[in-house]
Amino acid sequence: MPKDFKHPVLPKDMLLSLKCSTLADAIGELNVELGEFREYFRKNPEVCLVNPIMGELSFSEWMIFHNCHFTHHYNQFGLLFYKEKEVNLLRTK
Repeated sequence: MPKDFKHPVLPKDMLLSLKCSTLADAIGELNVELGEFREYFRKNPEVCLVNPIMGELSFSEWMIFHNCHFTHHYNQFGLLFYKEKEVNLLRTK
């Protein structure tokens, strides 16, 4: 997805209300939801779930999406630093 991609169903010029009152609570809630996500796919390994933009994704495709999505937000909020040109995600032997 492009860097400044705007999800079509989200408000254009405002943020959604926070669901948690502290960062610690948000991290805890995220960990609970990720645990439920992993458990669901452990019990249903062949299922594909719908992403509203990309369509049906398998577990491994969701993991790739989560990695890209989380990395984007970690960079967005200054929680992760790397030089993009130094990262080679498609390394070959």
